[in-house]
Amino acid sequence: MKSVAPLSDPRIDALRNDDRWIKVPRFEYCLDLLERAFNAKTRGRPVCYIFIADASMGKTSIALRFLARHPPQRNPAAEHDLIPVLYVPVGDGPELGALLSRMLRLLGLQYVPPRRRIYELHEQVAALCKKLGVRMIIFDEIHHLLAGSAKIQERCRNFIKDLTNDLQIPIIAMGIESASQALLCDPQLRTRFRPVRISVWEYGDDLLNFLISLERKANLHQPSNLAQSAIVHKILEKTGGYTGLIIELVTEAAAEAIRDGSERITLETIEKCEWVPPAFPGMSFAF
Repeated sequence: MKSVAPLSDPRIDALRNDDRWIKVPRFEYCLDLLERAFNAKTRGRPVCYIFIADASMGKTSIALRFLARHPPQRNPAAEHDLIPVLYVPVGDGPELGALLSRMLRLLGLQYVPPRRRIYELHEQVAALCKKLGVRMIIFDEIHHLLAGSAKIQERCRNFIKDLTNDLQIPIIAMGIESASQALLCDPQLRTRFRPVRISVWEYGDDLLNFLISLERKANLHQPSNLAQSAIVHKILEKTGGYTGLIIELVTEAAAEAIRDGSERITLETIEKCEWVPPAFPGMSFAF
């Protein structure tokens, strides 16, 4: 009789907390684009990108992976660190003042005086970026900034144009399709920002290799062969091909395989594991 692991198990905890990077061509391609933009010698007209993808498709993971490659650096000749890459998670709502205040805090300013005008905050951000050696800015979830009325959207687009003009460094935007439509409707921004779309996974070699990598990461005692057709189609059916959901499902299926002692993921494991998907449009689930 197979032994059954308890609900709380160190291996399961390690699985759920494992945030190791998984090398797949689509993610490595995005990282290569960022690296090329970051290392480009021409700063007068830098190439900017907008990465477009639905939620749970890995945009933030790509940004954080790139940020880990270029962390803050100690500058022995000054009282401050250098910040090669400024990563800015955009909060809810198209509030430029709130965004600029957040950027100032990320740049190390402990106190941002209230009621400062937008142009004053903008000038301070630009000055600190130059002082701290910022070579790239990544705006994550930029669709929050580009929401609101046509007038608000225009103000936000003008802010991004002014920022690229002031700093002459690559600006990277990450968001959903609506962000692309709001940003690229401006002719000037359309010539500066190159759209990069990250689509949901479909059946093919890239997905099979991704699942093989996830199986290795799960480190079960028996082979699961996640690349077999029936399992791949079941995973796609349950997740809609969203990167984050695929990782969640495989993780919980692996946890179930540890709990029931089988040490391998099967169709049955995928069906009975403790995983509840979010309600994405166009996806329906029966339990």
